[in-house]
Amino acid sequence: WARAAFALAGPRDREAEPPPEWVRRADELAPFFPAGLPDREEGRGLALLVALARRLHTAVRCADEASAAPGRTAQSDPAGLAAAGSTPGQSGAERILTPDPDAHIDLAVYSHYWLAPDVLLERVRAVAPGARMPLPVSAEALERLGAEIDPAEPIVLDGYAVEVDLAELGPEAGLIEIGVLLEEAVPGIVAAHAAGPQIAYRVRWQPLAQDLGEALDTADPAVRRMRAGAAERIEALAGAIMRATAGIALDHDGFLVSERQLG
Repeated sequence: WARAAFALAGPRDREAEPPPEWVRRADELAPFFPAGLPDREEGRGLALLVALARRLHTAVRCADEASAAPGRTAQSDPAGLAAAGSTPGQSGAERILTPDPDAHIDLAVYSHYWLAPDVLLERVRAVAPGARMPLPVSAEALERLGAEIDPAEPIVLDGYAVEVDLAELGPEAGLIEIGVLLEEAVPGIVAAHAAGPQIAYRVRWQPLAQDLGEALDTADPAVRRMRAGAAERIEALAGAIMRATAGIALDHDGFLVSERQLG
């Protein structure tokens, strides 16, 4: 099914201890390296290969590690990696990692331009009429914060958020959050196109399961439809922000995304 292959060779560099349980739940590679995760140069190289495979809708073949743990399912694979068994002609130490190209739908837009909350809200409501500012902070929380704030210091807004409710996609869909913050250190691809600090507009899906600390069962067709609906809205929102700020958009893996791709 492949016409070309690219090989990456590097030093074998693994962590000395098996990853703890919380890492195995959070790290997409942990189930494939139960004795110790790739570290330093090997870790960076493998992360790059997985990102490229996700972008190109292809796979990564690892030839130096024992087969993945049996019984692996999509439910235990929230990051969208699946392991295929050995194919004829392969040794038992070879396996294939196939990233789900739809697993990560969040986008980020970087720009020199800061949009005030009311301006951003107006722009995103053009594509998501239900966009809103987050619910007000409770009186109790404000009282606690007040005790930590010096009244002599001026209050400067250095970040805020806008929310888009996704109730129409189902009760588990949660919301999309657009987080706005000044970032001094930006990805290299952004720095190559725009010098200096940037305003980051991060458009992130926050399903209800994430708020509850649970993993989405991406094998469930209903969950995949819900994720596809959220992705469509995220792309529309990121496109609106790009047009409003003359910004640069990146996907989860740091690849450039053009305005045309966002519709």
